[in-house]
Amino acid sequence: MDIRKLKVFISYSHKDERLKRLLEKHLSVLQKNISIEYWSDKNILPGENWENMISEKLEAADIILLLVSANFLSSDYCYNVELQRAIDRHQAGKVTMIPIILEPVYWNELDISKLQALPTGAIPISKWNNKHEACANVTKGIRDAVITSADVLARNNIEDESRRALWRVKRITSSRLKLKRNIDPRLNSNIKKGSATTSQNENKHTKIQLEVAGLTTHSPHLSLSSIMPALSSQVYLLTFKEINGTRTLNIPIGYVEAQAIALHLEGIKPPRPLTHDLIKSFISEFQATITEIVISKFENAVFCSTIFCTLNRKKLKIDSRTSDAVAIAIRLNVPIFVHADILQEMNSTIAFPLVPTEEVVIHK
Repeated sequence: MDIRKLKVFISYSHKDERLKRLLEKHLSVLQKNISIEYWSDKNILPGENWENMISEKLEAADIILLLVSANFLSSDYCYNVELQRAIDRHQAGKVTMIPIILEPVYWNELDISKLQALPTGAIPISKWNNKHEACANVTKGIRDAVITSADVLARNNIEDESRRALWRVKRITSSRLKLKRNIDPRLNSNIKKGSATTSQNENKHTKIQLEVAGLTTHSPHLSLSSIMPALSSQVYLLTFKEINGTRTLNIPIGYVEAQAIALHLEGIKPPRPLTHDLIKSFISEFQATITEIVISKFENAVFCSTIFCTLNRKKLKIDSRTSDAVAIAIRLNVPIFVHADILQEMNSTIAFPLVPTEEVVIHK
């Protein structure tokens, strides 16, 4: 997954070019370790519309550095255009704004005086005995702000990628999997829950292997909003298909769990480990082995799963939410099973949730 660079806009007066260049030399160190790019009007190429370019870069910035001085505040363009637009975006929560005091100037009446300024203590760079020391101090402060903004940006990128992944998986599911017609139980009062029986070759303890067929935001024939209006926008259907058969199993799961499953199915690697990736690392480090996942119970409209694992030659069974068990299973390439009676019941009756919970049945 490509994580875009953090964009930093430098707003300054041309009369402060000397101090700005010195500061840029120090800031260049951050580019070696952090995905960041700086922009000032010195990057405008001949023939480009300078006003349009400044406006475009100002709107796209994640961080705006204000090089505050008497020259900056007396400049009509710096004060009335760049500074005012920066304040608007900052107040809207769209950008981080950092004042950097170049020279002594009375700025206490300005809105930006409420912001934490650099260098430390808002001591102007020109007042430091060693200006390199002042610029190093500013660089460290900006680094801290950049790390925070980069974390937010990374989370937003993951959020965007997961939404695209869920949409792609949804399209794949719709194109290759034909789900049986869902029936709203309120349309047919004659249908009774629990009338299903297993086939002649199966008993309730027989395990049927499944594969993940995909994720959908809703079932094609049953509106989630009609049954669970409060949760419909947060629920995804995790669809399984019987490996050696045609039966399917749908389990509603939450957005976070759907995100974790979709990212792995799409081969998207987040910049930092998600919870299930961390669990996989723990399993590996402790030399444990997960042998299988079994969807083992269906009680009170909730699916329950069991994780079978081995640790130090000891066999363990761990109770788990089905969504978490599946997110772990697909990362470890572990087989997923369901008890035959559950699969049979879900393919012949309606289980209608009386109380909406995260993993309840909204099924055929």
